[in-house]
Amino acid sequence: MTQSKCILFSGLPGSGKTTLARQLAIRLQIPLFSKDTIDRILRDDGLVEGSSLTGYHLLMDLAEQQLSFHISTILDAVFPMQGFRERVASIAQKHDAKLLVIHTYCSDDAVYRQRLTSRVVYHQGWTAKGWEEVERVRSFYQPWEQNAAIFLDAIVPVEENLARILNIFYQGED
Repeated sequence: MTQSKCILFSGLPGSGKTTLARQLAIRLQIPLFSKDTIDRILRDDGLVEGSSLTGYHLLMDLAEQQLSFHISTILDAVFPMQGFRERVASIAQKHDAKLLVIHTYCSDDAVYRQRLTSRVVYHQGWTAKGWEEVERVRSFYQPWEQNAAIFLDAIVPVEENLARILNIFYQGED
């Protein structure tokens, strides 16, 4: 049996996480769990207002269940704080899954702002976040260490970033 993988997509809102996570899930036929979808359901059912920590807990519980079956899993969320990142690493280790962290960012704020105005909405009932939300999250977002994640710039075409992820996924090297 091949080792399962836990692929964690992290980055500020609008930095390309969901686009890449969806493409990867389709390509690899791996379950994708998105915090935006979970938060939308919690909000629509009147259980929370907006984004929530509960969404992270549910996201990680879903990942743990899949990894316990030795099924690779993709997680799509901002993951701004070290505590949640450590919990995902612990879950992956507990189930002998390889953790692959992909941090998305946009190196050009002018391009980033423009991208936010034309984002694809993948989650039914979800409203895309604007520059104000990026700035708010940026104020407390804890940066990833260079050796702890694969850094992908949204300036690079999606196809090239996806090819890089697939190469790492299949080869195990960068």
